[in-house]
Amino acid sequence: IEKHRKKLLKVCGLGAGIEKKVVQVYAAGRPNTKSDPDSALYEGFIDNTDRRVCNELLQMPVDERLGWQPPFQDSRLQALYQRYLARNWPEQLDAEQLEMWQTFCRARLLDGEHGCTFTMDDYFATMETLPSSDLMQDNTEAKQALMAQLERWIEEQLPIA
Repeated sequence: IEKHRKKLLKVCGLGAGIEKKVVQVYAAGRPNTKSDPDSALYEGFIDNTDRRVCNELLQMPVDERLGWQPPFQDSRLQALYQRYLARNWPEQLDAEQLEMWQTFCRARLLDGEHGCTFTMDDYFATMETLPSSDLMQDNTEAKQALMAQLERWIEEQLPIA
């Protein structure tokens, strides 16, 4: 095995640096995302009963979905259903639902809650380093315009903060 490992490292040009990186990645462990339904879905499959409810949901007209309370067995799906409605039809939410959705978004984007691994602080830090990165080597007008458009869009989203 050691012989093959060394050959692979040599052929791929990875050298000893890759070993250090792999150790770091695995030492960090996985974030605890089980408490958040979006992330927890990857911890197991949806049972057949709930799968049928999901299929029924997808066949419904939007106006029927908004007032429907699906009989999910899995509690994660109840929370995901509310998020699904809020993400896709926020204009259809009542005042209480909209407040709950905005509170969720603030907690996720600003505070890193609910399984979020890339907050607005991370975004701004990335944006600060982007102009000097390899991505912007050929800093064309099109890229500059796209960056400006992205910055405007984020600023428009920030009122939720």
